[in-house]
Amino acid sequence: MLADPDDATLALGQPEDAQAALAMLIRLRGRRHRVWTASGLRLAGTWTFDLDSAVVELAAFSDDALAELVQSGSWKGKAGAYDLAGAMAPYATLVEGDEATVLGLPARVVDALTAL
Repeated sequence: MLADPDDATLALGQPEDAQAALAMLIRLRGRRHRVWTASGLRLAGTWTFDLDSAVVELAAFSDDALAELVQSGSWKGKAGAYDLAGAMAPYATLVEGDEATVLGLPARVVDALTAL
């Protein structure tokens, strides 16, 4: 989930269609925003929950790049209508936090799983 850059109490989830993806990308273009990832891990009957965040800045990419991002479909199933490791990679800079958090699986959770 992403915090809206204008109002951190509003969340940007996954867009339902290309029109919603376009609106989200226009809202995020050229701006910084915080990405939140929550996860739960159950080991031996005990739940552990984790919440992590990172800050991403998107470049002020052109309208042509915007159209390509939407047409690519890379926004499907992605909060904020972009995939940091996909088509958005040339336009996104991780300012704070871990890339794995933005991709949806915080490093702390991966570390806990590999320690098993």
